[in-house]
Amino acid sequence: MKTAERLVLTINGGSSSIKFAAYRVEQPLKRGLYGKVDRIGLSGTNLTFHDSNGKQQECRSLAAADHKTAANFLIDWLEEQNRFESVRALGHRVVHGMQHTAPRGGHPGIVE
Repeated sequence: MKTAERLVLTINGGSSSIKFAAYRVEQPLKRGLYGKVDRIGLSGTNLTFHDSNGKQQECRSLAAADHKTAANFLIDWLEEQNRFESVRALGHRVVHGMQHTAPRGGHPGIVE
C-alpha cells in the first residue's frame, strides 16, 4: 500500500510580497511548487510560480491593495492546485535579531 504524499507549506510574508513553497516530506525535504505574490499595494501586483524543476509556470496579475487581499487570493489559488490536500503542516518565517529575546507584537516597541 502506497503512503499518501505529505507536504509542508512554507510562507514568508514581507513588506510588499508573500513568498511560498511546498516541500515533500522525505529525507531530505524536496521543494516542489514555489512562488510569490509581489508588489502588494502597488500597481502591477503579480503571482508567479515555478515547478519543482525551477521552470516558471505562469504569471498572473491581481489587484491586491493590502496583504490581507493578497493572502486570501494566494490561499484560494493554492487550494485549487493539485495535491494541496496533501499539506500536513504550515510554517511561517520568524526573524530574531539584534537585542530581541522574545516575540514582538505588530507594533514597534510592544513586546508581548
